[in-house]
Amino acid sequence: MGKAIRWTLLFVVLVIFSSGAVAFYTVFFRPSNTVVVPPLRERSVVDAVAEAERLGFAVKIEQVASSLPSGRVLAQSPEPGARVNKSQLVILQVSQGGEQRAVPDLRGQELTRAQRVLQEQGFAVGDVIRIKDGSQPGGVVIAQSPSAPANIPVERKVDLLVSEGGGGRDGKLTIPDVARRSEREAREMLTASGLRVLAVDKVYSPSMSEGMAIETRPAAGALARAGDGVR
Repeated sequence: MGKAIRWTLLFVVLVIFSSGAVAFYTVFFRPSNTVVVPPLRERSVVDAVAEAERLGFAVKIEQVASSLPSGRVLAQSPEPGARVNKSQLVILQVSQGGEQRAVPDLRGQELTRAQRVLQEQGFAVGDVIRIKDGSQPGGVVIAQSPSAPANIPVERKVDLLVSEGGGGRDGKLTIPDVARRSEREAREMLTASGLRVLAVDKVYSPSMSEGMAIETRPAAGALARAGDGVR
């Protein structure tokens, strides 16, 4: 009976020793074929893919409509911190953009002001095409593409068609109406029309804000030649 107990105890000790040896080997000597999944959310898809491939993962990208900028990683699978095989497929959900805003109506505005409005509302300025148009003074936006009213993606550029002036009779120019424009805008419109600003007279007006143009001399609508001066 005592001999049987001794053999049983010996067997238990061997089992415990073997389990410990296996655990020790697994922790310290097993082949490095697994890796921890890194956090990829909020990164650009280019950076995320480069990081995943550097660690040996295969990557699959799923485009998802989102208000976030295009190309931003929204979610990932497996989750960050998971330990997986290097051959594991990592799935990235990536924003395809899709946010739309109402494009402003820029017709009749001076070019630099129109560009500023676009930038303030998050749009990019596209092509600026200039044509001679006697119905509008030089430097004024005649048309735009896309036209307003419309909702367009914020990343879409807005092209502008701008008047060069030069539509007067007998080779003459029509002095543009710059009333209620800022001094800078008035100067730009006159210069774009082929005229020169001779001087700026400061006068008091109870109905106009400081710095706004009231009138020109010669008056708006009068004919002038290219290079003529205007006060």
